[in-house]
Amino acid sequence: MLIERFMTTLRRWFPALAALVLLAVAGAAGYNWYRSRNDSQKRSDVSATKQNAGQSVAEVGLSGMIYAREVVNVGAGVEGQVLSFHAEVGDEVYEGQLLAEISNQNLANAREESEEELTRAQTRIDELEVAVASGRLEASRAQADLTRVRGEHERATRNVNRQKMLIAEGATPRQSYDRAEAEYKTLGTDLQNLEAVAGGAEARLASLQSELDNARKQLEARVLDLEAAQARLDAGQVFSPASGIVTSRRGTPGEDVHPSVADFFQIATNLSNLTVLVEPQGSVLASIKQGQTALVNVADIPNDVLTGTVASVTDGKVRVDFVSPSALVKPGQTAQVRLMLR
Repeated sequence: MLIERFMTTLRRWFPALAALVLLAVAGAAGYNWYRSRNDSQKRSDVSATKQNAGQSVAEVGLSGMIYAREVVNVGAGVEGQVLSFHAEVGDEVYEGQLLAEISNQNLANAREESEEELTRAQTRIDELEVAVASGRLEASRAQADLTRVRGEHERATRNVNRQKMLIAEGATPRQSYDRAEAEYKTLGTDLQNLEAVAGGAEARLASLQSELDNARKQLEARVLDLEAAQARLDAGQVFSPASGIVTSRRGTPGEDVHPSVADFFQIATNLSNLTVLVEPQGSVLASIKQGQTALVNVADIPNDVLTGTVASVTDGKVRVDFVSPSALVKPGQTAQVRLMLR
C-alpha cells in the first residue's frame, strides 16, 4: 500500500523534477560559456599577470597579418592594355614564369613594319647577288677576250715591224707588208674596244659589289630594328624575376597600364624570413620595446611556437620578425603574437 502511494506520487512529480534538472544543466553550461568568453577576451589584451622580483609582468596576445620581409617588385614594362593574367595573388611562381601579357597595338604595328623592311632589304640583296654573279661572269669573259686580243696584237706588232725591216731591204713584197700593217691596225682597234669593254665590266662589277655591301649593311640595320621592335613587343610579356609567392597585383584585364607602374606585381621571396604586423593600443603599445622577444603562433602549425623579435615600433605598428621552418606558413596568413610587458 505504501509502495503504491510512493509510486503514484513519483509519477505525479516526475515531469517537474526532470524540468528542474534540465534547467540546472543549462544554467551551468551558460555560466561556463560566459566565463570562457570573458577569460578569452581578457587574454587577448592581458592574459596573465605574474610577480617577478616585485615587478609586474603581463603577457599580451595580439593578432596580425604575416608579410614577407623580402619582396620583389615587377614593373609593367610597356604601356598598353592588360591582355591576360597568368598568376593570381597567393599563387606560388617560379623564376621565368609568365605572369601577365600586355597588348600594345602601336608596338605590334612597328614590329610588323620592321619585318616588312627586313624582307625588302633581303629581297634587294638577293637581286644584287644575282647581278654581281652575272657581272663577274661578264667581266671574266671580257678579260679573257682582252687577253686573247692583246696576245694577237703583240704578235701582229712583231710581224709588222719585221715586214718594215724586210721591205726596207727589198726582201719582201709590198703586199705582205700591207697585209701585216692592216692586221696590226685591226687588232689595235679591237684591243682598244676590248679594253673599254673590260674596263666597263669591271666598273659595273665594282659598282654592284659596292651596292651589295651597302645593302648588307642596311640588312644588318633592319635586323637590329626588328630585334628592337620585337624586344619592345616582348616587354609586354611580364615574367617573374624570382621564385616566390604573389602577394599583390594591380589592374584587371582590359585596363591600361604604364611603365611607371613599378609594382605591377609583388612577389615575396625567401619565405622563411617573415614578419607579423600588429597594432596594439594605448599603454600596451608604449610598453613594447624594439629588440624584445616575442612568441608567434600560426594557425596552420598550431603545435609549434616560433620565436620572433620586435624589429620596429613605428606609427602605432609593431613589426615582429621571425624565421619559419615550415612551408605551410605563408604571407597573407594571420598569426598570434604573445609579448611579455613589464
